[in-house]
Amino acid sequence: AKEENALSYIGELLVENQENVIFSIEVQPEGESKMLHATLKQQFFTR
Repeated sequence: AKEENALSYIGELLVENQENVIFSIEVQPEGESKMLHATLKQQFFTR
């Protein structure tokens, strides 16, 4: 399904074996004044 006015990005991220990466996301839903925050911590295993 196509979403109008949506911003999507898929990119590459170089990581080392057993590296922890923290992703932080902030969004403001249409019609809302408050920002929503989400954080994800992921450990990567490359070998």
